[in-house]
Amino acid sequence: MLLTSLIGIVVAWPGFSLSAVLIIVIWQFAAAEYINYFHVRLSYPWSKWTVKVGRRSTPRLVRDLQRS
Repeated sequence: MLLTSLIGIVVAWPGFSLSAVLIIVIWQFAAAEYINYFHVRLSYPWSKWTVKVGRRSTPRLVRDLQRS
């Protein structure tokens, strides 16, 4: 889905405008969420984020899927 949407963004690029910036920001957020859910946990409380994100823990969803 991310790859398909990226191709769609490239094909229908609106030029350099606020719309283009919003499209890129939203796509990057979607990519970060994909990584967060399926590869490396990225979401932690702000006070502990710098310490815990470096530990590269497996997301809970992945652990649940592996157990089933």
